[in-house]
Amino acid sequence: MLRPARPQDAAGLAEVQVRAWWAAYGDYVDHELLAEHTVAARTVRWRELLAGDASRTDVAEVAGRVAGFVSVGPVQHAAPERGLGELLALYVDPPAQGAGVGRALLAAGEERLRALGYDRAVLCVFARNERARAFYAGHGWRQEEPEVIVDDRWSPEVRYRRSL
Repeated sequence: MLRPARPQDAAGLAEVQVRAWWAAYGDYVDHELLAEHTVAARTVRWRELLAGDASRTDVAEVAGRVAGFVSVGPVQHAAPERGLGELLALYVDPPAQGAGVGRALLAAGEERLRALGYDRAVLCVFARNERARAFYAGHGWRQEEPEVIVDDRWSPEVRYRRSL
C-alpha cells in the first residue's frame, strides 16, 4: 500500500534508509561516513523533514511496516528551471527489494511531481551504484550529457533527467 508519510513514520523511514544505505553503498562508501548516520539521528532528521513543506514523501507499507519511500520536491541538485523538480530520494528496505516496491514508489514519485506542477525532473545517483542506475534508465530516466558529476562527500554522483 502506498500512502503519504506521516510524522509517526519517522523511525520506520530512518530504519529503511540506514539499512538500504549499508546494503547499497557498503562496498564503496567509507564505513566511517556511513556510521555517522544512525537510525536515531535519521529519525530526528525525518521528524524535521516531515514537519516541513520543502518536500513530499510517500511510503510503501507492507504488513503494517515501512518497506520503502520516495521523496520529491523543488530542484536541489541542478540550476533552478521553471517546471523542474527533483526526485530527492527513493529507498527500499533490502528484504523488500525485487518485489516491485521500487517500481511503485518511482511511479508515485513521478505522479507527485506532476501534481506539484513539474513537467521535468532530475535525480542524482552515485556513479558506482550500477543497480540504481540501471533501474532508473529502465524507467525512462537518462543520464545528462555531457556527464554531470555532482560532488558528494560519500561518492561522486551523476545526474539523470526525464520529462514527466
